[in-house]
Amino acid sequence: MAPPEPIPAEGWPDGAQVKVLSRDAVTGAFSGVLLLPKGYSRPEGHLAADTEFLVLKGWVRIGDELP
Repeated sequence: MAPPEPIPAEGWPDGAQVKVLSRDAVTGAFSGVLLLPKGYSRPEGHLAADTEFLVLKGWVRIGDELP
């Protein structure tokens, strides 16, 4: 796995990183392991791309739900 690097998009907090697993040279799409700082939160919104989350460690709250 590649070493962590800054998130290649705007709007992420200081300390957020990604370990890129694969990247499409044509579209820029990538798969990676996202590393978020403790206590990270973001306001309600949407993602502009198809996205899938797999929580490997810790937990994630989505709205009032804690899956």
